Amino acid sequence: MYKKNDTVELKIIDISTEGLGVAKLFDVETNKNIVFFVKDALVSDVVEAVITKVNKNVIFAKTLKVIEKSQYRVEPKCNVANVCGGCQLLALDYKKQLELKKELVKNNLLNIGKLNEDVLDKSDFDIIGMDNPYNFRNKVIVPFGLRDKKIISGYYAGRTHYIIDNNYCATAFVGYEIIIDIMRKLLKDFGISIYDEKSHKGIFRQLMIRKANETNELSITFIINDKNYNKNIDNYKKLANEVVIIFDKKCDESKYDIKIGSISININTNANNVLLGKESVLLYGNDHIEDKMTLKVDNKDCSLKFRVSDLSFYQTNIFMTKVLYNTVFEFAKIKANERVLDLYCGIGTMTLFASLFAKEVVGVEVIEKAIENANKNGILNNINNANFICRDLDSDLLSNTNDDILKDNFDVLIVDPPRKGLSDTVKKYIISNKPNRIVYVSCDSATLSRDLNEILSATDYNIQKINVVDMFAHTMHVETVILLVRKGA
Repeated sequence: MYKKNDTVELKIIDISTEGLGVAKLFDVETNKNIVFFVKDALVSDVVEAVITKVNKNVIFAKTLKVIEKSQYRVEPKCNVANVCGGCQLLALDYKKQLELKKELVKNNLLNIGKLNEDVLDKSDFDIIGMDNPYNFRNKVIVPFGLRDKKIISGYYAGRTHYIIDNNYCATAFVGYEIIIDIMRKLLKDFGISIYDEKSHKGIFRQLMIRKANETNELSITFIINDKNYNKNIDNYKKLANEVVIIFDKKCDESKYDIKIGSISININTNANNVLLGKESVLLYGNDHIEDKMTLKVDNKDCSLKFRVSDLSFYQTNIFMTKVLYNTVFEFAKIKANERVLDLYCGIGTMTLFASLFAKEVVGVEVIEKAIENANKNGILNNINNANFICRDLDSDLLSNTNDDILKDNFDVLIVDPPRKGLSDTVKKYIISNKPNRIVYVSCDSATLSRDLNEILSATDYNIQKINVVDMFAHTMHVETVILLVRKGA
């Protein structure tokens, strides 16, 4: 039997959902195939690997040497690609990445969702990739640390909290690295200590930067471990002002058309891995940045403005968000006399776009700040047929008798849940209310497939369309959009 630190030669046959190479070897002792998950290995590679962990059913290993390079290997556009945990597939040809993601979704739909192959064939099942799979992320959260008394920053190594010291990311928007360089210098100059996870001491934890794609506005958030931040607020404001002055100068030199619209501190004194605390305090500018998004639905341009605060959810890849939303509304085919319910609505981006086509729309979300942003975004766009409700979708959706608006049936249901999929409450709601059309947007095709199996087993729906949209190149993460239509509707 294999044990830790053994070396083994492996032929990589697939990629796991976490971006690890997958290999199988037959074990004569158990008379079974043993599955290996191998770091830094790509499909069609032959590698020499060292075993790092042995579990009951699988073995984890790390590539020591590539014996035969895969024909799909490319030169990664990042000098820390082999150690950084942010991207797993930078060395894999992008077309091959898309093939693997499409196959992953297909296998989940067939094996977990129990769909037949002909359902996929009839649904025009395909994947939409990016025109340029680099510099697409409009949000970064970068941890800071100390190493040999030097301030460092960068993403964590895979499966660790070890910071890979690096100020460049091939997938992040161009110009974010200027902020990183500025902060490394100014934190020292302003005497702000760096947070240490082990001791839970120190102030500065992470830096979050968001960019509005249309306005080129930046929102910067200093995530700090400071219970007494009120006493130090003047120092934080001076820091923010200095960041703006230096950034403007460097952008002029680099000819970057980017400006800082908001700088805040977010107070996170928790000794855990939660990134953001519940409280933010404005240091500079506005408490939000504003972005604009334009969709093309039925050959018609539809534009909306959105205000985004540091605590609200906003899609990370704005370029492919447009593709994703276009797909949603092409599937939904919302009519002017229809009512639409959008569950897990966030700051109301899809809800408000739906309002342009529908008689009435309702968005439901558990985060109060997101609902506050959604209502403000409705006012910003002069929309008066959208309503937003703050409700925990893990509890009874209809528990509040005052929300009569939810008791009437809806023609179209849009759901975009977190990775865990639909709550039992939402599935119960679907099964009992049976809207005419459901558009399910999923970031995890495994939980999507589980939910589909449960819904299809208990209701009369047909799957009419399936599309996969690649929002996150160089990882195995992918979005899936499915249209379900009630029979007879």
